[in-house]
Amino acid sequence: MTKKQKKTETLGERITRLRTEKEITRLDLAVAAGVSQGALQLIEKGATRKPSAAVLDKLAGALGVTAGFLLSGIDGEALTR
Repeated sequence: MTKKQKKTETLGERITRLRTEKEITRLDLAVAAGVSQGALQLIEKGATRKPSAAVLDKLAGALGVTAGFLLSGIDGEALTR
């Protein structure tokens, strides 16, 4: 994916892409992040555009990226683990 494509990606699209690249199911990510599968589905579909900072931090940690990357797609995908 190019830089231009990453910049136009929505938060939900970015989470979905990272999750599928890591071959993690939505249920597995929800459990790992401690959020409901329904909440994760709403975020991935764009129905929840501004999840709380706590939820973003949990999802980022489970995906091995920073919350800033989830929001912007710019600051890198450095593994946290």
